[in-house]
Amino acid sequence: MKYPRNRVLLSVVSLLSLVGFVTDAAAEEPGAAVRVLILTGRNNHNWKATTPMLQKVLEASGKFRVDTTVPPQGLTRENLNNYDVILSDWNSWGGGSQEAEAAWTDETRQAYLDFVRGGKGHVTVHAGGSSFYKDWPEYRKVALVYWNLGATGHGRQHEFEIRIDKADHPLMAALEGFTMRDELWNKPGVVEGATVLASAYSDKQHEPSGTNQWEPSVVAATYGQGRCFATLLGHDAKIMENKGFQQLLIRGVQWAATGTVASAVTPDAE
Repeated sequence: MKYPRNRVLLSVVSLLSLVGFVTDAAAEEPGAAVRVLILTGRNNHNWKATTPMLQKVLEASGKFRVDTTVPPQGLTRENLNNYDVILSDWNSWGGGSQEAEAAWTDETRQAYLDFVRGGKGHVTVHAGGSSFYKDWPEYRKVALVYWNLGATGHGRQHEFEIRIDKADHPLMAALEGFTMRDELWNKPGVVEGATVLASAYSDKQHEPSGTNQWEPSVVAATYGQGRCFATLLGHDAKIMENKGFQQLLIRGVQWAATGTVASAVTPDAE
């Protein structure tokens, strides 16, 4: 069965097509596909490039159907019923943050949390959890990671090692460590109770605020009956071409949506 796409998403889909990513719907497998809703339209990073790249990687795997929405549109209970997992490429960081956050009504916020609490999934990519610092602390329990004001820092992008910390977690099973050139967050905010699945080594040689220790970069947790996955990797679309990142993304979205991970073949998103 195919699920109709919400009309409020069409303007965003049109925008994504302008940057060169057009999905071939005929190549999808709706019967088995995980239904993903990407939050987009605002971020202190280049969401106009990262959102279509995330969509491309997921759909190229053949395991997902992906829609997009600009919050709070599309975050009604009725529309969320069409999806298995929310992926946040959205944050309220920067000017206008109060207005952006105020647009999330109490009803919207409750529907959002209930979606995950009831058994669905939530995924956070890079700075996608850096929102709602003052008036919605419960949000962090699904976002898992965020820029911790006064503590978190990072240097310039450089190549660093990713270490697998929980090889026995279904999301990480059979995965090996890898290297990537990215932005490494030192002392990130991580919600209490989250399990660190993978870490990045913060070398002071490359990081003015470096710690010379392993910093959390991939985490997971449950929220009610739902599952949450977050990675601080993936600062920009070019970085998202890294095969290790793509494998983590595919597996993380699968696990958040279903609680299991099928064998994943990393697509060529270049």
